[in-house]
Amino acid sequence: MNLAVHVLLLSFLLYTVHSFPAYPPYPIYPRSSLNSSNASSVPIPQPSYNSSSKAMNPDLVTSLPEYSGSLPELYSGYLSAENFKQIFYTFAPAITPTDKFIVWLQGGPGCAGTLGFFSENGPIILDPNHQTPQDNPNSWTRFANMMWIDQPFGTGYSQGSPLASTVSIATSDFIQTLKSFYAKFPEMKEKELYLVGESYGSVWGAYFAQALRSDPELHAIPFGGLGIISGLLSDYETQNTITASMWLDHVNKMGLYYTNESAEVSTFFAAKNQQCGYAEVLERMQFPAEQTPIPKPRVNLTNSFSKKKRQADSDSDSGNIKEAFQMITDCDTYTLTDFLLYLKNHCMITYDITLDCSFNSNNDPLTTYLNRKDVQKQLHAIHVESALTSSKGIFGNGCNYDVYGDIVKNGAPSILEEAIPELVQNYKVSFLAGALDFQLLWTGSLLALQNTTWNGWQGFQEIPDLNSPFGFTLDERNLAFTLSNKVGHMAPSKDPSMVIDWLQKTLLG
Repeated sequence: MNLAVHVLLLSFLLYTVHSFPAYPPYPIYPRSSLNSSNASSVPIPQPSYNSSSKAMNPDLVTSLPEYSGSLPELYSGYLSAENFKQIFYTFAPAITPTDKFIVWLQGGPGCAGTLGFFSENGPIILDPNHQTPQDNPNSWTRFANMMWIDQPFGTGYSQGSPLASTVSIATSDFIQTLKSFYAKFPEMKEKELYLVGESYGSVWGAYFAQALRSDPELHAIPFGGLGIISGLLSDYETQNTITASMWLDHVNKMGLYYTNESAEVSTFFAAKNQQCGYAEVLERMQFPAEQTPIPKPRVNLTNSFSKKKRQADSDSDSGNIKEAFQMITDCDTYTLTDFLLYLKNHCMITYDITLDCSFNSNNDPLTTYLNRKDVQKQLHAIHVESALTSSKGIFGNGCNYDVYGDIVKNGAPSILEEAIPELVQNYKVSFLAGALDFQLLWTGSLLALQNTTWNGWQGFQEIPDLNSPFGFTLDERNLAFTLSNKVGHMAPSKDPSMVIDWLQKTLLG
């Protein structure tokens, strides 16, 4: 196969990936454990917390099909949002008494919190490694009261119309949903509330936190802070293009992809970065920051795979570094980096570059399980409308791509423009990024933060240790940024113990 054919295939893959949400419609990671490889068999103690209305609460989950353990205290059903909309929720009290209350916000946009409950951090796990529901030894209910919601409206079991189409609409719905939750569980008003979002959940978390602090009814609720995992912090150029060479250099130093050709890759990237004006930006990405805004170069990022380039002739069967740089002549170095990775792994998964598409998403038992009528009955998912689902069911495609399309089309300002600088004046904000994530580059996130002013200073002052085999944490003026070299986009599924450590040390205190 010559290089031109490779480019044709890659252009299709890029279109496919960029058309998907920033959250995959299925869990793609093997799960590690807090204790041992057999930790999934460790029984989870029953919570000592009991809702004052437990016995009479119709949302109490009394059983789950195929689950053979001792069911933890769970509530699921619907909460009222704006305009008579009903948002599906699941609430799990902490195993031991605590004043911490975390609301988990899934990404997408358009992916349901119910997916996160069963595949990332809930008390019950169901994924390719656990074909039936089992106790999750890494559940966040070990240290916090937890709630997961299927939002924005139209996502997961929160079926109905019209779909939420803007961040503003989703924010209004969330505020009303939270009020409905507190009306149903008034004892939770005394708990310290934290929002933790993954991927596009970063946008939800930032704007939801901003809104609830300004709402007269919720202002009295003790708010602790915001956690963001694999967050979307800036525009495409800043997030994924300007620092692509820096990201790939870090990957190469970790012993992945172009370890033996790192000098050659760096040489070609140096010329490309100089051509596109990225070199000057990277030079100004200093610690501490210069305290002046770093301007973004105006460059051409269009048509990397034009018809002319697709028809380019090459005698190479697999392509090489020089040819890759010759094929992509504009300044879209993110696409260029994707091409370079493709030459090494034709079927790479962008959520974790150590994986490939030999993973069979059709073997994922979770979406099948959530589509079962007996499961929906036990979870009180009674408002599901089949007219709005695919032929495969509510969770047939994992996420709602109509919601995704509307939200992305209508857009929202970067959370670093106002929301985060405003929040960190009084509350903690903590970011976690994975070095193996190619969906949203951690280097772009760090660049965006170094170009952001919060609490009287632009960026971080401390120099990050880029040579650490594990990663690093910067924590200044109420804002923390952690890089883990062990995870990709879906950190709680890949390394739950690390994520729990990050959460407890940098956010919960």
